[in-house]
Amino acid sequence: MKSTFRRFHSVVLSLVLLALIVLVGTGQSALRPTQAHASSSFVTRNGSQLQLDGSTFRFSGSDMEWLGEPGQTNFEVDDALATLKEMGGTVTRSLWLTSLGTPDSLQPSLGVYNSDAFARSDYVIKRAGDFGVRLIIPLVDGNPNGDGQYTHYTDWRGISDANQFYTNSTVISDYEAFISAYLNHVNIYTGIALKNDPTILAWETANELTTPQSWTQTISSYIKGIDTNHLVGSSPVANEINSSDLSISSIDIEDDHFYPMSVANLNSHASTVQNAGKVYIAGEYDWAAYTSGSDSLTSFLPALEGNSAVSGDMAWELFPHRNTYGFEPYNAGSLGLALGLHYPGDTTDMRTNAQRLRTHAFAMAGISTLPAHLVPGTPVMMQVAGQKLYWRGTAGVDTYSVERSTSSASGPWTTICTQCTTDAAAPYVDASQPASGQIWYRVLPYSLDGVAGSYSQAMQARGDVVVGNNSFESPALSAGTFQVAPSSASWTFTGSAGIATNGSAFTNGNPSAPDGGQVAFLQSNGSISIPVTLQTNTGYCLTFQAAQRGNYNNGGQDFKVQFDGQAVVGSYKPDGSQYDVFISSYIMVQTASHTLQFVGLDSAGGDNTAFIDSIRMVTC
Repeated sequence: MKSTFRRFHSVVLSLVLLALIVLVGTGQSALRPTQAHASSSFVTRNGSQLQLDGSTFRFSGSDMEWLGEPGQTNFEVDDALATLKEMGGTVTRSLWLTSLGTPDSLQPSLGVYNSDAFARSDYVIKRAGDFGVRLIIPLVDGNPNGDGQYTHYTDWRGISDANQFYTNSTVISDYEAFISAYLNHVNIYTGIALKNDPTILAWETANELTTPQSWTQTISSYIKGIDTNHLVGSSPVANEINSSDLSISSIDIEDDHFYPMSVANLNSHASTVQNAGKVYIAGEYDWAAYTSGSDSLTSFLPALEGNSAVSGDMAWELFPHRNTYGFEPYNAGSLGLALGLHYPGDTTDMRTNAQRLRTHAFAMAGISTLPAHLVPGTPVMMQVAGQKLYWRGTAGVDTYSVERSTSSASGPWTTICTQCTTDAAAPYVDASQPASGQIWYRVLPYSLDGVAGSYSQAMQARGDVVVGNNSFESPALSAGTFQVAPSSASWTFTGSAGIATNGSAFTNGNPSAPDGGQVAFLQSNGSISIPVTLQTNTGYCLTFQAAQRGNYNNGGQDFKVQFDGQAVVGSYKPDGSQYDVFISSYIMVQTASHTLQFVGLDSAGGDNTAFIDSIRMVTC
C-alpha cells in the first residue's frame, strides 16, 4: 500500500553573520539506545521458520513507508523507532528507502544517484540498528502512484508497455544495476556496506507486484549473487500469494498483505507457504478494520499469534511526532483509507487498538508479562502565539501538565493544567492567560504509567519579541481585503508581497490567521524585510508560522529566510493550507544590528503564494 504522507521541507545552512551552534534541546534523552549497534547477527531461515542466533525468531512491528522521505528529520526517525520499541515492535518496512523517479529520490533518473537520499537512507538504517529494529526493504514499489514505482524503468527507456519491466532484457539490466548500487553502497554512518549489515532482515524483489516466475527467479538470484547474508522475499498484490514464488530456491519469504483483515485467508495462505518450506509473514494489514468485510483486530491478532506458520507481521502504518508540534499527519492511501497510527492514539478506539498491538507484539516475541511503558524524554517548547502553546513531543508521552510563571524563566511556577492535554490536541490554548505582563511557560510529560519525564525549557510568551509588527496587524486593513506593499507596516515589501486580512481574495481558502487577523503574503518572488536589534553573545531561535495559499496553488511556494541579504537561516516549503510552526536551529548572535528577510523562491514556477505570520526571535 502507498500513503500520501508529506511534510514541509526545511534545509538549515551555514550562516555568515550568525554562528549556528546546536539545536535547542534535543528532546531525545529517552531515545538513546543502550548499544551502539544492537543488530549484530543476521536473521536466517530454517525451512519455514526464521531464526536468530540459533533460536526461532517471530516478530511484530509496523510499516513506516515514509522512512527516507525528503524533509524527514533525524528527530522524526528517532521518535518513530523509539515509539516502535515502546510498542514491542522489532521490525519495520519502508518503501522510500529505495525511491526513484523524483528529484528528491534515491535514483532521480536512470543510473543517476542522489547522495542526499542515500544519506537519509543511511541514517534510517544506522538508527534502526541502534534501536535493535530490523528492516525489510522492497527494492521497487509496484504501486502506480508510488515513489519507487517500477514503471519508471520502462519510461526511462521510452517503452509504453509497463509489463516489459518483467521481460525486456535492457530494463531488467537497469533494475539489476540499481540493486547492485544499493546493496554495495557503504553506509556513511556505519562504514558497512548494506549487503553486510545485519540490521536488514530481508530484501524484497518488489512491493505488491505479482510477478512472472522467470522474473522473480532472475531478480532473486541476482540479489543472492551479490549478497549471501540476507534473506530475499516476494510481495504480491494485496490479498493473495503468488504460488509460483514458492518453488524458487532463491526466495525465502512470502509477504502477504491484508486489506481487509481475514483470518480465513491468513490461515490458508500461511499453510500453503509453510507446506512449500518458505517463511510466511503478514507484511501489511488494515489494523483499524476500515476495509469493507474486514475481520476485527481482536480476532486477527490471536490468529497471528496462534499460527506457528506465521513468522511475523506489521500493521500499516506508524507515524512519528512532528519536528515542530503534535504528530505527523496521515492521509488516505491508495485504498482511500486513513490507516495511520499515532501512539498512544488520537481517539479512544486508536488508543485501545494501540495497546492491543503492543500486547500482541510482545506475545509474538514470547513475552507474556508486559514491561513498563517508556518514560518520556524532554519536550521542546517551540512557540507561544497569543494564547496558543506549541511544543515538540517526545516518544512514550501520554499526557502533559502545563505550568505558567509571571515572574521569570526560573519561576515560581503555577500549574494551570495537570496531565490534561496530549500531542493529539496540540496546540494547547491557555484561555486564562493574563492580558498583560510577562509570562513564561513550560510543560512536563507523563508516560502511560503516569511517570513524569523531564521539563521542557521555559519560553516567554511576550516581552521577548524583537521583531516589530511580527503578526502584521499594522496597517489595519478593511475586513476581507489585501494590499500589496502597504506603507506604515514597519516591514519593507518588494515585488508581489504584502498583507492580507482573513477572508480576503488571497486568504479565503485558508484558516484564520494564527496570530491576530492579518498575515503577510509572499507571491512569486516577492520579499519582506525588517531591521532587528539583537543582544550580542545571546542565543536565539527564529520561529514563525506559514501556510500555502489554499484557493490557488501551482506546485506550492517555497521561500528562504536570511539575514542581511546573505546569511541563510533556512529554506522552507509549507505542506498545505493549514498553518504550521517552523523553527530554526539555535543561533548565537555575534553582532547586534541585522535585517531579517523572507524571500519568495517560487521554485515550482507559475503563480504561488505562501502566508507568513507570528514571526519571533526568542532567546532559547
